[in-house]
Amino acid sequence: MRDAHEQQQVLLTGGGGLLGRALAPLLRERHAVTHFDLADPGDGLPWIRGSVRDPGAVAAACEGMDVVVHVAALHGRAWEEAGDDAGFQTNVLGTHNVLQGARKGGAWRVVFTSSIWATGHAPEPAPYLPIDEALPREPAELYGLTKKLGEALCRYASRSGGLSTLCLRPGGILPADAPPERRFGLLFGAVDVRDVAQAHLLAVEAPRELTHDTFIITAESPLCRVDPARFLGNRAEALEELLPGIRRWLAERRIGAEGFAEWYTIARARRVLGHAPQHAFRVPGGREE
Repeated sequence: MRDAHEQQQVLLTGGGGLLGRALAPLLRERHAVTHFDLADPGDGLPWIRGSVRDPGAVAAACEGMDVVVHVAALHGRAWEEAGDDAGFQTNVLGTHNVLQGARKGGAWRVVFTSSIWATGHAPEPAPYLPIDEALPREPAELYGLTKKLGEALCRYASRSGGLSTLCLRPGGILPADAPPERRFGLLFGAVDVRDVAQAHLLAVEAPRELTHDTFIITAESPLCRVDPARFLGNRAEALEELLPGIRRWLAERRIGAEGFAEWYTIARARRVLGHAPQHAFRVPGGREE
């Protein structure tokens, strides 16, 4: 049995998407990676054609794999175009198929890409801030529910089948070249795709004794150092104290902070996985280096 840091045979679902394209190069530097997707991601790695909704195809692809990284899902515009039934089948039944295929194929770990939407969101307020993995709030829409059900399936697979399952809850994933106006969301739950990819690599290589866990993966928000009542009472003033110059920056771009009321802590991912995001919002100009 390989140590978690030795080269693993890794099956990656959803490698053609935003996260998959950032993750595959990181994985291939240290592991043997094979794609499982409807179309060839085109990065030169081995590719198996198939859908996560096809249990037979998933099981065949998982044969001989050590780790399965399950990124594939429907969300956003793709969900809207496909409809709720397809979204549910892909995200829930697809995750079930991956877990079953991984177990039958001999894999010892599945890394599942969940979402902070599994914790719900406004208008139902969070009972405390910053939001952590234990927040007692239900998802607010079907997509978030599919992710929470996926996490439950992972937990069940670990309890019943001995499979190590690590669930990552990324925030709103931003491309590396997102404009500063979008990167303002890094304070409130967004995350740079490069940091999400790094977190997945850490999960692949996490100690074997981690049988099941869930981790929030967002940018590291300086708001975690602020009294929530202080921020919610005067958002502009609290932000200015944390990030001098941001009040003028927001005013020049006509960006209001009034609609932002929640943020997240990555303390658990930092402590257990060693996650250390490198890309945060800065002013002026949104420089993240």
